[in-house]
Amino acid sequence: MENCKPVQTPLELQPNYDVTKECIYAKPYRELIGSLMYVCLTTKPDICVAVNFYSQFQTDVTEVEWVGLKRVLRYLKGIYDLGLRFK
Repeated sequence: MENCKPVQTPLELQPNYDVTKECIYAKPYRELIGSLMYVCLTTKPDICVAVNFYSQFQTDVTEVEWVGLKRVLRYLKGIYDLGLRFK
């Protein structure tokens, strides 16, 4: 995901449900959810809704959820330089 194209929002309004509906187990879905939970709790609270939404599908992951979770990574790529500053 280093060379991915950044997106403006972490969630897509209408995801593409034309992709296969088979459950996939070879992808590191749970590991990515855990990593994104750490990121949203420590530095990027704007992705909390997206991470919470995709964490519901940990038992029956399809390609739709996997593509959606990778969209969160693409969003993080676009806001890498942004951060919170408390005075």
